[in-house]
Parts: sequence; structure tokens; C-alpha cells
Amino acid sequence: MAGTLWVRQKKSTVRMVQPQRDTMRSLGLRRPGQVVEVNDNPAIRGMIAKLAFALEVLTEKPKAPYAWKGVTVTKGTGIVPKKAAAPKASAEPKKKSASKTPATKAKGKKASK
Repeated sequence: MAGTLWVRQKKSTVRMVQPQRDTMRSLGLRRPGQVVEVNDNPAIRGMIAKLAFALEVLTEKPKAPYAWKGVTVTKGTGIVPKKAAAPKASAEPKKKSASKTPATKAKGKKASK
């Protein structure tokens, strides 16, 4: 049974009982439509059998529609969005604003004329 399976979550976990939610999380699934790559072994097969109503098993690495959504399938963590470009820094540094409080006199001394 050595190999790899790709599992897609078809249904939300909102109305599932807690053991089913825990099993979904142990497979690495967090949201509907997410795809994770898992090892093909009896323990994983048992988890998939318990959640057969909410999962879809793929034997090949999914191509479309995941390719056009700007996401990649990663091992064990599911679909990860591609990183967006960092915003460009402005050319001018920010200027510090002048203090609006009036200058204070030294404590204990009277102003001389």
C-alpha cells in the first residue's frame, strides 16, 4: 500500500460531531475544497473511510482547477496560496511632525527679564 493519495474536503465540518472534526484535522484538512497529500497506509485509509461522505480521494496529483487559482498542493499542509509581492517602500522617508506643546520653563526658577 505504499504510495501517496490526495484527499479533498467536500463538505464543511460545521454540523459534524467532534470526533469527525478531529479526524478531519488529523488529515490536515481545514476548509472545504482544500487538497492535502497523505501517505497511503491502513491508518489513513481508516480515517478516509470514517469521513467518506465528506471527502474525495484522488489517486493522481490534481492539476485543474487548482493551477488557475494561484495555489499549490503541498505535502501534509494542504493548499497554500502563493506569496504576494511585498509593497514597495516609498522613496521619501516620513518626516517627524513638530511638537505642538509649548516650551515649558524649568522647575523652581522664575523667568528673568
